[in-house]
Amino acid sequence: MARSRLTLTLNLVGLTTLVSTTAFADPVSDRANCAHLRLEAALGNSSAASAAAKCSAPAPSASPMTREVVAASAAAKGELPEASSRPEWVDRGKRSSGSMLYGVGVAQPHEAPGGQERVVALQRAAAEIGAQLEVQLDATMSDRQTLSTASTTVDGRTASAERSTQQLSSTTQLLVSKSLEGMRVVDSYRDPSTKALHLLASLDLAEIAKREDAVVDSVIGGLAEAEERAAASVEKGLEPAAMNQLFDAIARAQAVGRTQVGRRIKDRWAGQLSRSTSLAKELVRCVELKGALAPWKPSVPVTMTCRDKPIRRATFNVLPSGGFIENARPFTTDDQGNGKVLVGRVFGAAPLDVVIAHDLSNTKAGPIGILGDNPEGARTNVAPSEPADAVLRLNDVETSDQDAMKLVEHIEAWATRRHGLSVGDKGPLFLRVQFNYPGSVKVGAKVSQPVEIRVAIELNGRMLAEKIGKSGGLADSQIQAKKQALVRALDVIRSW
Repeated sequence: MARSRLTLTLNLVGLTTLVSTTAFADPVSDRANCAHLRLEAALGNSSAASAAAKCSAPAPSASPMTREVVAASAAAKGELPEASSRPEWVDRGKRSSGSMLYGVGVAQPHEAPGGQERVVALQRAAAEIGAQLEVQLDATMSDRQTLSTASTTVDGRTASAERSTQQLSSTTQLLVSKSLEGMRVVDSYRDPSTKALHLLASLDLAEIAKREDAVVDSVIGGLAEAEERAAASVEKGLEPAAMNQLFDAIARAQAVGRTQVGRRIKDRWAGQLSRSTSLAKELVRCVELKGALAPWKPSVPVTMTCRDKPIRRATFNVLPSGGFIENARPFTTDDQGNGKVLVGRVFGAAPLDVVIAHDLSNTKAGPIGILGDNPEGARTNVAPSEPADAVLRLNDVETSDQDAMKLVEHIEAWATRRHGLSVGDKGPLFLRVQFNYPGSVKVGAKVSQPVEIRVAIELNGRMLAEKIGKSGGLADSQIQAKKQALVRALDVIRSW
């Protein structure tokens, strides 16, 4: 049964642009189901393996040139007679405006033997229009949300980072491909001296928007393609690029779901998105460690695997809890999954729990909800070589301020509970606490006073862990607002 037609409105720099799509096709859904089964099977689901065996091989994605040939073929149906006089667009092009995008293509006689100049010119016009559409789609669908202002750093690694700009995903490219099928020839001109054929093509996004069911195809197709690649990677040896493609596909699906049409039709890909997200989490958790950590060793050789296959060229974080590993740094595996974990001294009162987890700080895993509150990965432990004795250092903290010192006591308790610190008069570690009071602001008849609490645990001048919390108070005076901010900061610390 035919699916409903839907409209996708994209607001870009004040310009409302409608994006093309076509009707939803069952083969796309079938491909998605098979991709999901294959990845499930690769991750160890035996029942999925038998079902995946019945699926056909994944269909290859269309190349950019293929989409331009298809678009050129479609546009060729609207042939127009060549203009007798030289149009202005031949020399200056034609500016896209409103819902209309324009592209100019030129073909020389020697480039297209057999009278194929028109096809070549159309391909080039399609490429020009496609480039404009890709920019608009990518800018509209990119998720640029800002992460929380609170950040956590462990062993010199910050756990929050703004997402970096990524290449256009297969989702965006498929949207462009479907859109270009609606391209039409507006005008043509043959230069009498060079015999070059000039074509002006247009893409009316307002018209194409009537066929927007292919938004569903593109979203599901992008997820399916990413799952296929992830499955193939797990079977041969997992690589970060395969995980990142799946993260990107999930991010794109979420972003399309926030557009005007996406909010109405996202239920049609919600099931696939949920399954892809679940599999992405399983992929992150698929980390096995071969090797044992021990104190005092400068480095320990390890092998990282997923389903007994090497995890290749991946970077891992070493995340201890209940203490500190002196030289713990991220490490990278080679083509066989081998790497070296730096250790050195180990500080703690009892064996430390250690998680070896993928370094996903420069991926979209966090913003799309793949990462939980606790790191996922291979779990091991290491015996301490000495107690985690620490000396308290206060910066910009008034020791006579009872509210401030009560806050410091809670910070000490957190450091003991979370990191196994024993705070006293001596030790190799430092627990540094700093209160920052940005300028107060008048809010009507009251005063607003923010406070920032920075806590760092250091060894030999190197930061092993950092925690930042923010609070604020609103009262009749600055002193009262500051007192209120410190009291409220207790709730912030308790949440650590």
